[in-house]
Amino acid sequence: MITWKRFDFFDCTINDIQENKVPKQEQKQEEEETIYSLLSKPENCVTNGRNYLVIGGSSGDLYFYNNEYICEKKLKAFEYSVSKIYETKNQHILVALGSDDPTPGRYLLKLFDLNSNTNKCIKKIKIQTTQNSDSKVLSLAINDDLSIATISFQNGALIYVHGNLIRDWYFKQHLLRQPVENKELEKEKNNKNEFIEKMLFRKQLYNKNGKTVHVLYCLTNKRIISYFFTRSGESELIELSLLIPKPRNFTLSSNGDLIIGIDQIVIYFTPEEQGPCYGFNEDKTEIMEFRNQLVIVGNKNEISIYDVKQQFISYFKKFSSSINFLHLFIQWGTIIIIIESEKTKKLQIIRLEEQKLKTKLNFLFKKNRYLTAIKLANSQQYDTNILGYLYQTYGDNLYQRGDYNNAIDQYIHTIGILEPSYVISKFLDPQRVKNLAKYLHQLVEKNHANEDHATLLLRCLTKIRNENQLDDYLSKNPTFNIQSGIQLLCDSSYYKRAIKLCIENEKHEFYLHIKIDILKEYKDSLEYISKLPFQLASLFIKQYGKSLMKNIPIKTSDIIFRLCTDWNQNHNEFKNKPNNNIKIEKENEIKKKKLKQNNNIKIEKEKEKEKEREREKENNNKNGNINKNENGKQSANFIDYISFLIDYPRILMSLIEKLLPVLENPSSELIQTLFDTYLSIIFNDQRKIPIKKEKKKKYQMKALELLKKWKNNSNLNQMLIIAQEYNFIEAMVYLYEELHYYQEILQLYIQFKDQDKIIEACKKYGKKNPELWIFVLEDIINTKGPNTELIKIVLKSIEENSLLSPLRTIQLLSNNNTITLGVINEYLKNVFNQQFQNLNSTQLNLKLIEKETESVNNEIKKKITEPQFFGLTLCSKCKSPLEIPTIHFLCGHSIHERCLPTLETVCPICTYSEKFEKENEQFENSFELLNNSENFEKQFQDSDDSFLFLTQYFGTELLKLHD
Repeated sequence: MITWKRFDFFDCTINDIQENKVPKQEQKQEEEETIYSLLSKPENCVTNGRNYLVIGGSSGDLYFYNNEYICEKKLKAFEYSVSKIYETKNQHILVALGSDDPTPGRYLLKLFDLNSNTNKCIKKIKIQTTQNSDSKVLSLAINDDLSIATISFQNGALIYVHGNLIRDWYFKQHLLRQPVENKELEKEKNNKNEFIEKMLFRKQLYNKNGKTVHVLYCLTNKRIISYFFTRSGESELIELSLLIPKPRNFTLSSNGDLIIGIDQIVIYFTPEEQGPCYGFNEDKTEIMEFRNQLVIVGNKNEISIYDVKQQFISYFKKFSSSINFLHLFIQWGTIIIIIESEKTKKLQIIRLEEQKLKTKLNFLFKKNRYLTAIKLANSQQYDTNILGYLYQTYGDNLYQRGDYNNAIDQYIHTIGILEPSYVISKFLDPQRVKNLAKYLHQLVEKNHANEDHATLLLRCLTKIRNENQLDDYLSKNPTFNIQSGIQLLCDSSYYKRAIKLCIENEKHEFYLHIKIDILKEYKDSLEYISKLPFQLASLFIKQYGKSLMKNIPIKTSDIIFRLCTDWNQNHNEFKNKPNNNIKIEKENEIKKKKLKQNNNIKIEKEKEKEKEREREKENNNKNGNINKNENGKQSANFIDYISFLIDYPRILMSLIEKLLPVLENPSSELIQTLFDTYLSIIFNDQRKIPIKKEKKKKYQMKALELLKKWKNNSNLNQMLIIAQEYNFIEAMVYLYEELHYYQEILQLYIQFKDQDKIIEACKKYGKKNPELWIFVLEDIINTKGPNTELIKIVLKSIEENSLLSPLRTIQLLSNNNTITLGVINEYLKNVFNQQFQNLNSTQLNLKLIEKETESVNNEIKKKITEPQFFGLTLCSKCKSPLEIPTIHFLCGHSIHERCLPTLETVCPICTYSEKFEKENEQFENSFELLNNSENFEKQFQDSDDSFLFLTQYFGTELLKLHD
């Protein structure tokens, strides 16, 4: 103990005891007693309680002194004498052992209720003594629940009283140890002349072999023993130590262990065995524990207070050798020591009051005793914030001295109190990475780390290159940012760990990035994609399709086929697995242990992430062209994958050929792509590797069949552009015909100078577009040495269809000097003959019109100049007899004036019949046109006079003009 540091943590005050007289009894006249006289008598007993210092006098009285050592009350407990007193700590009951009879050996155990104002006696128990009953009482021990009382005598006897000392009226008394004078009852010769000097009950109950027992420590003149008392009253003796020398004292520790002071050592005992031992420099006359500190009064008049746990001396003082120590006890939260001066015979009280913890800590900090201050604060269960400040200050001191390892140990104790950024900023130097990793690891273990702290710890572990520690950290499902964590592992070449992290957290994009872009493991990547949900698989095929097609084209094309038909037909691992389900569950478990602030931040981040995921899904659904058929099968648009399939035309061709029969309504882009692929194989491959004519014809047939089969699903204009690009004549002619581009067909034949095809085309499409003949005529004029037979055929068609006036025709033909009159002689004859025929028919029509006009004029003149006879007797409208006034019309109808709504000059009956006939004729024409309206376009194209055809439809209101 010489190496222990000495401090002065107690304030010592020494006061003289004033001779205050105690109150007199009203009836008895006695000599006045003072505290001086009471404490100076060795036969008097002393105990300490809640509010009073209680002294038992030899006359049977009890004296109660306050903290100013003034006797406030006196109680007559016994008529004769008081032997021992004890005040319970829980129930405020004073237990006194004394005698009301001067006869030796007749003892009573009385219980006084100190809670009442009268301090009345609530129970008297007669102690059954044995032979040699005049033996002196040495010790009294009562347990706190007042169920056991033990009394030891100088003759070696030990009486055990069992029962509830307050409520019960019958008590069991046992003689645990026989008096030494009774030779017949001695069981062991070693027990001769052995007696118990002091007894103490252990405050806490003890568990022995599964049974809860009360423990009584006994100090005899030879050894130390302990008794175990069960609830049923059974007892068991255990010997703790053999013969020990004098002087000796014992007390109880706060945890219920026995403390024995012998010479220069202090020994601790548990209820069943000996514990640790400490050596001191002085012999002990008194020993006591005060707030986990050991108070020792040495035989050299020294007072020492030791903090055994923290291993320092709290107080030390040496007094004059002319002083005797009479009593040592704890009362009113202080250590009370009563001393007597040998010279003056006066009593003094030494009060040792412990300083406040704050004062102790300030003193230790001034002395740079940080570690001692921290241990002291921990032992006192000090405020955690103040304790964190102590660790921080000690850590800062170590950091300034360059002791980084111990400094980080102190900062670890501040977790949950000190802001982590304060510590992290001090250890960002690359040389301090290990210290920072140690702090962050503890921060994560204690659930005070946020996402950034966990990510920083991962960065530190990758820098340290400690794989075991890294694997251990990753296995604990940390809460770092997964994306940042994967990136850190990849940057440090920990690809396997990064892949494992991707799989556990379903970070598919990072998994594929590592596998494809870094490790070049294409087969594993494609197999992984095949197990993903449809949307993700479609997205990643678009992203990595080019690399996959370059290395494993066949398997990649199979995956694309599945995506475009029915992805769900095969089992996939992630189909029924919600995204990031594992991670969310793990994070929820960790969130429960974190602070409220971290919880709120984490929850907000998770909500934002969920919203982002939903937005991404919506965008994928919009941009990914995902379709669902009636059976709920998901399929993608094949056009999305063409960008990386275009370099592999044969694979692309086979894929589309497989898709067309499967798809219900293939898109025009898909058909257009297949058509383009056929032509690219025919023409582009021919430039590099010539293909056989048979294969070329095969692909041409396929291309034409594709056009004919899917023309309703195709954009024919786009197909025409492709055919023109590759100069595929058959397809161009077919598409020109479907699009009614007859002039382009004719121009194509003219380009190849195929006169037979030209004449055939003009004959085939001339009815639909007669102007083709004019186009041919213009082309003939512009050529040198035209074919006379072709000119005759063209002129004949122009003549039959009246496409050009003869004058215009001759003017055009005159532009070519090689055309002779003999070539157009027949045309001119036919034209002149036709003109003469038209002139004759026109003259005949004029004569007929003149005759009709003359007959009409004669009839009008007759009606005006000659009288008209009206012979009708009935009204032409109402069919009743005619009455005046009546109106007669020149047409022969007669109508009452009243039958006419207005005075009309025209016969309404004749007018109505004419109108009805016109409407009926118009209706019939409309009905006929309506039946043929479904083929309106075809009729319009086949009609000789398109303008007349349209006027008929407008006239019947089958076509209406809208603004």
